[in-house]
Amino acid sequence: MKTIEATENYKTETNLADSHYKKGDRGRAIDVLEKYRNHLLDCGDDFFVNKITNKIELLQRTIVLKSKPLKLEIPLTDKCNLSCIMCLQRTHGKHEITGRTCREIGALIPYLETINWIGGEACLSPYFESLFDEAARYPRLRHNIITNGLFIDERWAEKLAKTRTCVCVSVDGFTAETYEYVRRGARFDDLVGALTRLQKYFPAYPVSGMPRLILNFVLMKRNCKDLEHLVDFARRFGIKTVQINPLNPFQPDSEYREQNPGADPELMQWYLNIAVPRLQREAAEKNIQVGLPDLGRIVAQTNVAALTGGGKENIPVPSSDTIDLTCPYPWGSLFSDPEGRVGPFCQCGTAFGGNVYQEGILAAWNGDVMRRYRQLAGDNDSSLGCKTCVMKHYRLAAGLCDPLW
Repeated sequence: MKTIEATENYKTETNLADSHYKKGDRGRAIDVLEKYRNHLLDCGDDFFVNKITNKIELLQRTIVLKSKPLKLEIPLTDKCNLSCIMCLQRTHGKHEITGRTCREIGALIPYLETINWIGGEACLSPYFESLFDEAARYPRLRHNIITNGLFIDERWAEKLAKTRTCVCVSVDGFTAETYEYVRRGARFDDLVGALTRLQKYFPAYPVSGMPRLILNFVLMKRNCKDLEHLVDFARRFGIKTVQINPLNPFQPDSEYREQNPGADPELMQWYLNIAVPRLQREAAEKNIQVGLPDLGRIVAQTNVAALTGGGKENIPVPSSDTIDLTCPYPWGSLFSDPEGRVGPFCQCGTAFGGNVYQEGILAAWNGDVMRRYRQLAGDNDSSLGCKTCVMKHYRLAAGLCDPLW
């Protein structure tokens, strides 16, 4: 089957299944998917067979999966060339994937729809280029690379442009003074050089349906005022997407919490009443998409005490009668932290466990930790922490919900 035809057929069948699911008829949704999977088996399309099997297992709340992960995020290394002030990773150079893990990632690549290349700084891993080149052989696979961008030379800029890759460059400052203060060890001129090279190659290789270049900006007290320069900076490099992320307010590190803008009422007033309206207006005029955290709503819902260290207990929980709080991540994705501990997503509040480097990726995928996540998530068990999940809370505050498909 051709890729485009297979993708369209997948959308048709899953939309039909989704319509049954939304009406509360999970059985009919499963029947639609199983019939479609049998058709795919006859066609020999392993990628979509795995994807449909995964959706069926999600609907059935299966604990031990036959399907392989759809999304994989395993740090290739914890090495980094910078020491950013908000980074929660306090040690570098202690963890590196092994040759065995590299081979396991390579074996999973044909089944993945998304792979996140992360570190530390992923470009510092000796395995990164060979894995990236292998993944580039599969045009359906979306690559997301989160990087400080400082290793992107001419060769890498062209290589990234030729693949279905979204490059997310962490910036955290649009002036040299702020950028070099927050991202310690970096030079603003080197960032400008990397973005210039990406701007040179990316327009020649357009990819529909996804952004190619994103600036990631972690909003904190030290860089809030740099929002005034965001639109001009993005325009300078032809960037159409900027994602602004709030600090996680529930981190225990007091120095980390000190940078949270939500704890400063005066700064919050400036952000809500001046910065956001102006930024939205300027971005719309220049056709730049800016993802803004709704800090006002988050502060109102979490209580300022929670943002300043009071904990998660003050978060109001949406009724499960009005929204399905079952998290799809334990069925579709596998995440590992730099030490090898596994979980379904990097923002999960429940402690991770196991070790992907010792167990192996597929063993960890159906290991004790992931089985427990699926069991508790399928039961909407409050002990899992999903109802106070920071990521889910941000999405719900914006009126969003994780899609089943």
